Amino acid sequence: MKKYSLAIAILFLFTGCFSTLPPKINEVYLSEKSDADNGKLEGIEKSIIKITDDKAKIEKEVKIIALDITIAKKERNRHEANEELLNEKQKLNILKKDTAGIQETKQKIAASKKAQVDTGKRIKYLKAKEDNLEKQVDVKESELAVKVAEQLLVKAKIARANQEKMMKGADEKQKKNLIDVSQYQKYYDSQKGSLDRAEKSLRDSDKELKKAESNK
Repeated sequence: MKKYSLAIAILFLFTGCFSTLPPKINEVYLSEKSDADNGKLEGIEKSIIKITDDKAKIEKEVKIIALDITIAKKERNRHEANEELLNEKQKLNILKKDTAGIQETKQKIAASKKAQVDTGKRIKYLKAKEDNLEKQVDVKESELAVKVAEQLLVKAKIARANQEKMMKGADEKQKKNLIDVSQYQKYYDSQKGSLDRAEKSLRDSDKELKKAESNK
């Protein structure tokens, strides 16, 4: 029951965000369901819960890597400030004609420059990783939207079948009030299209991440 309630809560959360949602289905027409219908709806609800959990895990990774980027940037700033200080020290070494000091500071400046380059590469990789994780979140959100749309479509088909039973012998005017399943199919197809686009964007991000990994 707890999982069922969570799935319904998630459904309401998403349906509240989609302005293009087809009409709400009257629960009266969902009172009769076959075992197959119940099994299908339960499977969708379980998928919604699983995708939501996966999405939350990825969002946590996004927060972690965002902090990694902030730290790496501060490290680069520290190396830049250190190089600036070393350059001033080198000027003093030159004025004092301190040969040993000049050589030692020269090595420190080279090491500082290398550290800046290495940190820069790391930041580039982390940003590519962050983008990739954000694209993964987008995919999960699209997957959730598809499951919500699928749930609505299944319910629309169930409701339509029950309506037809209830309206046996009804006139044509009354039959005009039958649920238009095609609206729900169209909505489902549109969400599938959004998922396809999100997955393509993730594949492109995967390629960029591999490039960044090879250069870090």
